[in-house]
Amino acid sequence: MGTGTIEIRVRVPAYGARRQARSWKTESMRLWFNLRVGVETFDLTPADRAHCSGSPLVCTFAFALPAGEYSPTLSTYDTAPYDDWIPIFAKRIVRDQIRIVAKAGGVSRYDVVLGGDVERFTVPAGVTSVTIAATGGGGSGYLGQEPLAGLVRARIPVTPGETLTAIAGGKAGSRPAEGGFNGGGASTDNGVSYAGYAGGFPGGGASDVRANGTALSNRILVAGGAGGDGGSEAGVVPGFAGSGGGDSGTPASGAIDGGAGGRGGSQTRGGGGGAGGAGGRRGLPGQLGLGGDGAGAGAAGGGGGGGYYGGGGGGSSGRAVTAGGGGGGGSSYVEAGAIALENRAGVAWGDGIVVIAW
Repeated sequence: MGTGTIEIRVRVPAYGARRQARSWKTESMRLWFNLRVGVETFDLTPADRAHCSGSPLVCTFAFALPAGEYSPTLSTYDTAPYDDWIPIFAKRIVRDQIRIVAKAGGVSRYDVVLGGDVERFTVPAGVTSVTIAATGGGGSGYLGQEPLAGLVRARIPVTPGETLTAIAGGKAGSRPAEGGFNGGGASTDNGVSYAGYAGGFPGGGASDVRANGTALSNRILVAGGAGGDGGSEAGVVPGFAGSGGGDSGTPASGAIDGGAGGRGGSQTRGGGGGAGGAGGRRGLPGQLGLGGDGAGAGAAGGGGGGGYYGGGGGGSSGRAVTAGGGGGGGSSYVEAGAIALENRAGVAWGDGIVVIAW
């Protein structure tokens, strides 16, 4: 079967500087990979675990494995002040979503961007195409459920020396709150925080890659984020969020006698906001790159997911003992000149991720 070399570079986001409150210690961080091929698991020994250094933290390492396709689990650990591996953060790259390949007699290189981070990638000399895989950020949901985001994988033509900007979307936070990093809709209405009955849940952010500029119009690949569920008053079942991803994000459901769900974003427009119940308000529509905010007044609507076009925010109920509508999912996108390998909706959870392979 032969062996192949895999080189992986990961930059750990400085979450402490973002609205997702996490902190990292620069002196003792290590990166750990669990790799599976078929039913066999390869755990790297402590000697293989690369030390992460710098600010922001960057881990770069290489190792040889039997040729084949692997599904990794990525975690970071803090080793100080003891020699034990104490997890302070874990980001799982779900099996059958993001894959890495060891080519017999060859070298496969991967640049990994984790949720909530932005990184610039310069195309190496001699490289004329890259394979990019990305997942959007998951939404926030009722009773701890997490609405699921999209997955996109495509082979994209590039030019040596060209700069790509990779933005990995963030998972939605707790309610009421801003949406996930990179376009997730908030559980607010026109910037006014929800106050009153139960708040809605925000949507997840999209992950994308931009070429020759950083504007929304420079995006060449997008993985849509999931919407957020509607708010619930007195245990009334809310409208559930739409999944992110696909050519059109999934529309959300509405609550019985409450707010209606937002529509999913498409390839040409943002999803419409869900109508309000009696006395309630309509959720804000999605826009290019942005999920619409969920409406306030009564039990609030959920935020739409970020995407190529964002999903619409859910409508609010307008009164007590009712529930709000969910937020619609954001759409995914692959530029016309690329070879789309996968474009799936509702398969990814947690923070988004972008992997560039060549």
